Amino acid sequence: MKAVIFDFDGIICDTLQINFDVKKDAFAKYGIAPSLQEFIDIWVSPETGKEGTKYYAKIHGLEKDYERLLAEQRIDFRERYEKDAALMPGAADLISFFKKKNLPLAVVSSNYGYNVRYGLEKFDLEKNFEFVIGAEDCAFLKPNPEPYQKAVEKLGFAAKDVLVLEDSDTGVQSATSAGCNCIAIPNKFTEKGDFSKAGLLLKSLSEVDGLVLEKF
Repeated sequence: MKAVIFDFDGIICDTLQINFDVKKDAFAKYGIAPSLQEFIDIWVSPETGKEGTKYYAKIHGLEKDYERLLAEQRIDFRERYEKDAALMPGAADLISFFKKKNLPLAVVSSNYGYNVRYGLEKFDLEKNFEFVIGAEDCAFLKPNPEPYQKAVEKLGFAAKDVLVLEDSDTGVQSATSAGCNCIAIPNKFTEKGDFSKAGLLLKSLSEVDGLVLEKF
């Protein structure tokens, strides 16, 4: 292992409930709102081509309102994030653990990079990471391997020497398809996914320690 890549939502920061609430309120103005399962299927663990606000707006005939929806969500997300966001248990300690080993760290997220960077800055973590790959940086999002391929290329190591920490099945598929090793740490939004491609399946970040990492 020569470098580590973190997912953001559900791995570094506990933001999935915030995101769900933002999406529900944004679309409620149009008389619709995603269910929990729709949120999981479209924003958390989507199939390629069926992800995000643009897709949900399209299937409900709101394409022309997409940019406004996105702008409104961005404002609402920031307000809720400032008030309610918290780090995932063990995230800060694990980041520190890797930094003490002088391992380069990066973030790969299907969230927009500006949201990820805002979160890292809020918790004074941005200095620990070499770069962020966000939704705007890729033509295809997870489960496509492109996000992790871009990150591996930027890190400058062989994919087999890069460890990824993910919480979703689509994230695991993206990372392993790119040739990376992957540890999965699901949460209540992702726990029903297929994690068979992960090198390890753990219950919490606190389980990622030196003995576990000897596997990689």
